[in-house]
Amino acid sequence: MNISMKNILQVLPALALAGTVACGDDENNSGTSGNGNGNGNGNMTMPSFQQQALDGGQLRAVSNDGFALDPDTLAVSVTASPSIPLPGQFDSADYFGAVDPDAAEAFWQGWVPVDSRFDGNLPGDEFHPLEAEIMAGDITGADTNACATLNADFQDGGSVTVFGEDFPVCVVSGRLTESVTLPNNHVFVLDGSVNVGDGETDADPTVNPVLTISAGTQVYAAESASGSALRITRGAEIDVQGNRAQPVIFAAVAFDGTSITGDPTDLSGRGDWGGVILQGEGVTNDGVDVASEAAPPENPPLFGGTDNADDSGSIVYAIIAETGFAFQEGSEVQGLTVEAAGSGTNLDWIAIIGSNDDCVEFFGGAASISHLVCVGVNDDALDLDLGYVGSIQFALIRIGDSNGERGIESDSNSTFDALPRSAPVISNITVLGNPGRMDASSQGALHREGIEPQVWRSVFTDDTANGGAFENGCIDIDNTLEPGLVHEEVVYNCSGGEGNGLASADDN
Repeated sequence: MNISMKNILQVLPALALAGTVACGDDENNSGTSGNGNGNGNGNMTMPSFQQQALDGGQLRAVSNDGFALDPDTLAVSVTASPSIPLPGQFDSADYFGAVDPDAAEAFWQGWVPVDSRFDGNLPGDEFHPLEAEIMAGDITGADTNACATLNADFQDGGSVTVFGEDFPVCVVSGRLTESVTLPNNHVFVLDGSVNVGDGETDADPTVNPVLTISAGTQVYAAESASGSALRITRGAEIDVQGNRAQPVIFAAVAFDGTSITGDPTDLSGRGDWGGVILQGEGVTNDGVDVASEAAPPENPPLFGGTDNADDSGSIVYAIIAETGFAFQEGSEVQGLTVEAAGSGTNLDWIAIIGSNDDCVEFFGGAASISHLVCVGVNDDALDLDLGYVGSIQFALIRIGDSNGERGIESDSNSTFDALPRSAPVISNITVLGNPGRMDASSQGALHREGIEPQVWRSVFTDDTANGGAFENGCIDIDNTLEPGLVHEEVVYNCSGGEGNGLASADDN
């Protein structure tokens, strides 16, 4: 009997999601089924090793015996130890999930905001990443407004007080055609959408500026211009130079057209502006000059090309908050939208808080991201589309009590045979489940539309530290290319869904 991957989630419950479910070319079972022991936390139990033939993909579950979620760091530990080497593009990590349970401090602590107003808030005391540095005088406002000196088109926006320090404000609008550096002794307001370069209209752009943003700089979009975004177009680059002590902040603030009237230290909004968009010349399975969803549909900017080694710049230690504006259904800006950026792009140490849509969405290309935190976004944390072939490592995802749908929504293209297929390689992510928004059934991961994902040493679990659970289980696999689908040494610990914490294969 040949069992298709479409029916995989009917097979796995029958096996009680055994310690290993490997997919081969025959239909024979091997190994011995055993009786699992309960772990005392109300989650599902995994018995010992067993194999079941499927159509060529592979799901290898790690027994969740001894499962524990550290309420302070969100590190996960189980009795088992990793035994299979990670693919070569990844850093060594001999543990499951995003957070090292043996580390003195979790990778997200000390630079990611903690605020009780966030849905899906992280544990710990209230924390704004620039408060101590500003109050200690490590970041200070300039004595005079130098906006026009930085760029002739920047406008004087008065001043704003942040944690007792006065900063001159520069208002940025329109298009940047020359390279410029934004220093942390000024605050910057994006008044409407700001495009860097002109590659969104021309695959052979005539200007290639670099937007450099110094450590500790604050960049806010005007809330009244909620459709605004910071768009790095093809050929242009961004260079965000944050560090652990002084990350760069992108958020929104009330602005009356001449001055800031709101509180820039409040990062708890949602959908108050668009977000950050990187448009590159990488490959998509929709061709070149692809119309962006992250823009008004009547005049969409374009992305994509033929170079998966394309470089859209670097974003390191950045907080992106209060994003996710939707121009209409299907035309949204995520916290971070990555459209065909290539492997030369550097995305590391990024936290996205309270997006009203996805946390990060990749449309094709080969850009990779690591040390990512997604807190309480309203849709999916990782949305992977249009032939995306990059890698993702160390991503901590927390579905909210009232916001969120899936940890991963992965597609290739609605045209099943479109090439190249999406083939992301993912390692060491933790997806913590909660009920999410009312109109969705929250879920760990959905793979569909011919995608060939690899997921290694990751964890999909109910958020027991926060009292919540996925409503629809750990994983759902629909319409994939079976031989290319791999979950290797993955911990599933979900109580919702069908069977043992799995969602049904329902073509959704």
